[in-house]
Amino acid sequence: MGMTFATPILLIGLAAAALPLVLHLVSRVRARQEEFPTLRFIRISLVKTARRRRVRNWLLLLLRSLLLAILALAVAEPISRATGWFASEGQAVAIILDDSYSQAVASAKNKNSPSRFARARADIESLLGGKDKPALASLLKTCDTNPPKPLTAQLDAIRKTLAQARTQPGLSSLARSTAQAIELLEKQSNPQRAIYIFSDLQKLSFDPLTKLDALARAKDIPIFIVDSSQGVVDNVGVTSLETQGDAIVDGQVKFVATLRNSSPRPRRADVLFSIFDKGKPSGSKAEVQARAVQNLAPAGEPGDVAEVVFEHKFGEAGLVSGQVSLGLADDLLVDNVRLFRLAVRPRSRALIVSNSQNGQGSISPGDVLALALDWRDEEHRDKPWPIHVARLEATKFSPESFKNIDAAFFCDVPTFTDAQAKAMGQFVSRGGTAVFFLGPTVKPANYNRLLGRAGAGLLPGPLGQAVGLVGPEAPAQAVEKMDIAHPLLAGLFDSQAEYPAVWVQRYFPLTSPEKLPPSWQVLMQLPAGQPLLLQRKVQAGRVLWCMTSASPKWSSLPLVSIFPPMMIRQALRANATRPGQAAAGLGLGNPYGPESNLAACSPDELLGALHKRGLSKVFIGPSLSAVRAMASEESRGRNWWDVLIAAVILLLVLEAVLANRRAKND
Repeated sequence: MGMTFATPILLIGLAAAALPLVLHLVSRVRARQEEFPTLRFIRISLVKTARRRRVRNWLLLLLRSLLLAILALAVAEPISRATGWFASEGQAVAIILDDSYSQAVASAKNKNSPSRFARARADIESLLGGKDKPALASLLKTCDTNPPKPLTAQLDAIRKTLAQARTQPGLSSLARSTAQAIELLEKQSNPQRAIYIFSDLQKLSFDPLTKLDALARAKDIPIFIVDSSQGVVDNVGVTSLETQGDAIVDGQVKFVATLRNSSPRPRRADVLFSIFDKGKPSGSKAEVQARAVQNLAPAGEPGDVAEVVFEHKFGEAGLVSGQVSLGLADDLLVDNVRLFRLAVRPRSRALIVSNSQNGQGSISPGDVLALALDWRDEEHRDKPWPIHVARLEATKFSPESFKNIDAAFFCDVPTFTDAQAKAMGQFVSRGGTAVFFLGPTVKPANYNRLLGRAGAGLLPGPLGQAVGLVGPEAPAQAVEKMDIAHPLLAGLFDSQAEYPAVWVQRYFPLTSPEKLPPSWQVLMQLPAGQPLLLQRKVQAGRVLWCMTSASPKWSSLPLVSIFPPMMIRQALRANATRPGQAAAGLGLGNPYGPESNLAACSPDELLGALHKRGLSKVFIGPSLSAVRAMASEESRGRNWWDVLIAAVILLLVLEAVLANRRAKND
């Protein structure tokens, strides 16, 4: 802060402050002293009175001198000026341009109105031109993840970069760009430094900025924030699109689209679900498959965000593209469409290998499993279903049986040959799924030798002999742990308490369950740590073991409601990792979803947050000229004439009071 005077020559009047002292010294007369013994007691009283009068006289003298000095200063008109706050000429500036797609907002009603981004670019052009252009500058874009370029005097190069700038669909990081700007300016010896931010004050961007640790190093750097948002925004956006279910022929896929209303009024959104007729989003027409209407509350109120669900079955395998779009025009068009691309897999091919001669009654474990995988009877065979189920007797099973299948279910198969075990290991490692249900005819020694670690490596550990009795009077034990977060069990019920209890009478134990490798996931566990259902990934494939039978003779598992969806999910997941099957996905360059939330900080709110971080040199306005005017007003300083004149009047009153009191006392 500096001080100057409008008429400094008048400061010569400060010499008048010495006049009261000079006059006092000139007029001072020392009287001759005579001793009168009879008046010696009066003399003591007079000395005390004279001391008080001397103090008052000196105070009055000082007051009159101060009065004359202040009067001289007031006549010279002192002016205080802020230094280093706003001096564009010769400045080193870091220019931050918010190029996120929220800057693409433009009035849908007024086609001639420029977008936020266009206004920001025009202001930067103005900053880089004219008599107040900076000496050094650098342009940083908030969506650009590349390191910033150093400050340069080549402003034409910056203008060229600015002309090529466009809004981006990715994540905007204003905090990162500001930290980079501070680092660039710290390397400059130029005392005139500044940061210019051209953005729409979106909370999404500015909330992280106000928490930036690097701001502590920018206390002496003026920050000019140009708010490019003008007027009330009217916008509804599709912020996200997710799929639920397997993208498989005849499988039900749910598309869940999330909408957000950024308008200050309620909006009625017309939502369209479309598939491109040639499988690609470009060069083909989108055929509308479904339509929904969603009412949204005003921004900031409950109901301003809502989900719309579309269900669709694909009749053919292959790559399919589509979109969820809004059938309305608003101020931000880029978030009105969200594209998707899915690799629709062919029907899953499941093979059930079972021993029908196991003495468990007319309904074999293979029959139970076949019913769980495909509910259709002969009357409903024409209904589409995403799983093709084939059955094979255990005696006819061979290594060639693994051809053209995705999942193999083995139910109470007594033994395997070396060739079968080897083919089974190769089938799983290439991406196939093997599911084993044990039963009365299983030979543990054969399984341990051929499927254990020394064999195909598919067994979790050595099997012991089956334990437990079966029958209405036989004891049963309940499953004590169930992993409902596993994909085979997740979401079947709303809470753990709603999952049905599973009771087991007979099962095959692991001889050393405590040595179970950590790569195995236990889905169901019996008391004493014995696993009942467990799974592991083996290279590209999976293997699932059920230590009891698929028949209800040994346990209640085949009878509970979770059994069919578990088996269906396992079969549908099986061909997702098979060779030649592309993974499903939604990534088609969709814009960053949260950017559709156009809620903005108020300038006062933002100023308060930045002031709390110790930044006092912050100017926020709707345009470059506005923030420059604020800075100019701040640097213009203050004329202290009126304050000093008021002080003179006050001193005159005090002097009159003291002088009058002195006269009365005298």
